[in-house]
Amino acid sequence: IEKINLLSIIIPISIFAFIVLFIAKFINQNILSIKFSVPYVIATTGFTGMLFDLILIFGFQILYGYVYHQIGLLVTAFMVGIIAGSMAIIKFFVQIKNYLYMLLKTEMMIILFAAILIPVLTLFEKYSIKPLFFYVMPFLFLILCFFSGFLTGAEFPLGSKAYLTKTDNISSTAGLLYASDLFGGFIGGIISSVILLPILGLFETCIITLLLKITSVIFLIISIKLSK
Repeated sequence: IEKINLLSIIIPISIFAFIVLFIAKFINQNILSIKFSVPYVIATTGFTGMLFDLILIFGFQILYGYVYHQIGLLVTAFMVGIIAGSMAIIKFFVQIKNYLYMLLKTEMMIILFAAILIPVLTLFEKYSIKPLFFYVMPFLFLILCFFSGFLTGAEFPLGSKAYLTKTDNISSTAGLLYASDLFGGFIGGIISSVILLPILGLFETCIITLLLKITSVIFLIISIKLSK
């Protein structure tokens, strides 16, 4: 485990993406249908959502040296964000003309959030020694937890609507996407707490999150083109 580095994680993800794209191009393009790409998007969202929450908790602990009396607030902010994201998307369902494109936009926002998180944590570390910023920073962590939860929560209703454009079975759709979300979160919780964060660190974990979401965006774009 000690020999694991960033490259050893990036290479398998890249190989997986290449194999899927190769099969879609030369063997069977249906592998990148909506019925594959949407569950994959939801699974990676569960994975990245868990990573975002743990990255922010670990980041808080690194900067302050303690986290236990704040962990309840950090997790609550993330969960409230999930609820708010889901409710906001459901409220504006009637105004959304294309659920696949809206899902793609949300994916892009998650990628942007992962990219911004790296310099934001660097700035937190740089200015944490300043008294005023030291006392303001916990509120900034809560905002980041809320926003990461908001993006995570917004994807499940969108994914459900997007998937239902290809099937009328609501129960199987809900079961499949819920299982995908739980599986992604389960894998993310185990890998991030055992391998990614302890061995690679915060910034490298953000890069892996960024790369994983880029693959889901590529798959989704191809699926949208094939569905036309």
